[in-house]
Amino acid sequence: SWTAFDACGNPSVTTMQYLQLFDETDPLLLVPNDTIIYLDAECAAPTDTGLLGAAIPLDECSAHELLLTNLNFEDEWSSSICAGDDSAAEGSYTVFRTWSTTDYCLNSGSGTQTITVLDTIAPVGFVEDVVIECADYDEVTEFGVASGTDNCDSDVSYSWTTVTGRMDADDEEAPGCYYYDREYTFVDDCGNSSTEMQRIYLVDNEPPTFDGDFEILLECDVFQED
Repeated sequence: SWTAFDACGNPSVTTMQYLQLFDETDPLLLVPNDTIIYLDAECAAPTDTGLLGAAIPLDECSAHELLLTNLNFEDEWSSSICAGDDSAAEGSYTVFRTWSTTDYCLNSGSGTQTITVLDTIAPVGFVEDVVIECADYDEVTEFGVASGTDNCDSDVSYSWTTVTGRMDADDEEAPGCYYYDREYTFVDDCGNSSTEMQRIYLVDNEPPTFDGDFEILLECDVFQED
């Protein structure tokens, strides 16, 4: 209120002045640090705020309780960030968690936390040993059944290479006379890999054959038994 006085000390009528304060400043949000978490055997990872933290809102005018009441977040999930080996890459991804709140004057503030979710679990491969005829072996042909399973990748790729030459099967209980060893490598979309060995046994069930002259005529004095 304002009151004026003249030279004789007489007061004027008291006049009221009203001041209107405007809050046009957005609240400040202290978001949790960016973080990395890992997918488990079920291709899942906990992303709850109890584990990854919550934003802390700050404002010069509004009560902290109001800011907490209005605090919320939204998650945007990226597609897989792995290169993959097909058109449907599966595995690691990124979550962009955007926090926001509104103060009493409807000013809003926001901030984003980046959560990187990684797949570091290698696939599990299976390949069976096989027994084939010697004549059927070919170094570029795949024999037997091979497959891979993974926590995230539904279509595990694999490749193989022969790591030995033809070896004698010295074990009397071996199902074949010779064998080759091949190493299979199983790879998921995120590049995690594992290896398994395959043994290809060769059996020889074909008797030998002779090629040549089985009947010849010789003079008696030419023949020698040895």
